Amino acid sequence: MSLIQLLLASVPGVGGSVAISNQSADDSSQAGIGGTGTASYKLGSDGVASASAGTPTLVAISGEWLVSGTASNFEAYATWSGSGGTVTGTTGSWLGLGSDRTWSLEETNGTATRTLAVQIRRASTGVVLDTATITFTVDSAP
Repeated sequence: MSLIQLLLASVPGVGGSVAISNQSADDSSQAGIGGTGTASYKLGSDGVASASAGTPTLVAISGEWLVSGTASNFEAYATWSGSGGTVTGTTGSWLGLGSDRTWSLEETNGTATRTLAVQIRRASTGVVLDTATITFTVDSAP
């Protein structure tokens, strides 16, 4: 990649820009009842980031993910840390954001906490534009 490409990739508004920040995704809707709880984080193809906020329902995070440009011009890379619960969502490879990308932590009759490191890069240059850590917590203990 040329110096000019690197400089253009770092300028907001040139080819689009993104913004993600550390967030939490949690589901405590089954606490004291038991059952299965699921906390999720999503980077939508519509340019909106959303997360579980106490229930499995996803809630939009204001000002997060696509600030300008087209979602399909960007890719995400995610890596889980920690143990406990069952995780879903593709990790360990770059994924085009022209499609919804969702990562979830599920736990049945117990509690689990894990973190997900997320990076977003411009697909055309490979330059990482932003990173965040998402902390997932599920409480479904009876």
